[in-house]
Amino acid sequence: MKLASYISKVTEPLFIFFVLFLIGAWHAGLRGTAYYALVLVVVLASVIVHVIRLRLMRSLHINWDISDRKKRVRVFLYSLGAIGVLYACLFLWNSHALMLFATQMTVWFIGDIAITSKIKISGHIQILVLTIGYMIAWYGAAMIPLLVLIPFVGWSRLVLKRHTLVEVIGGVLYSGIFVYAVNFLLS
Repeated sequence: MKLASYISKVTEPLFIFFVLFLIGAWHAGLRGTAYYALVLVVVLASVIVHVIRLRLMRSLHINWDISDRKKRVRVFLYSLGAIGVLYACLFLWNSHALMLFATQMTVWFIGDIAITSKIKISGHIQILVLTIGYMIAWYGAAMIPLLVLIPFVGWSRLVLKRHTLVEVIGGVLYSGIFVYAVNFLLS
């Protein structure tokens, strides 16, 4: 149980999302001062999203994993607003590749909200599969060993009784199909 809890904490979706975003910015070609300025903006956006989440958790009486699906959608919609502000800030970098990646992430998140309105698929698995999928698409076969992380995170979500097997598999399928479509079918 302790290992499962540790795995879930290390793979906190908001943290992994912002790390993926910074890797995506690097992949988009941002370097030097422009990259460090983006890191600062992403860290500030991360803090804002976390503060919003904590305030909503308190006012809605929910746990960190937001087990109540309807309340989860509500929190996600507030987070989408913060992500929208971050997205608008990205125009300052004047990078087509960065905007394309940010658009993909926004579309993915909107899809996640739509799915969550019907079923509570695992956010931990979704973001992990999304991150690993992009890493494989960007950096090739050398990233394939990262796939071994997926069963461990899935196991932790099941052991902690945060999700059912269907919800874990749903998270894998949603992000896996999204990454494949964006990076291999549409490119």
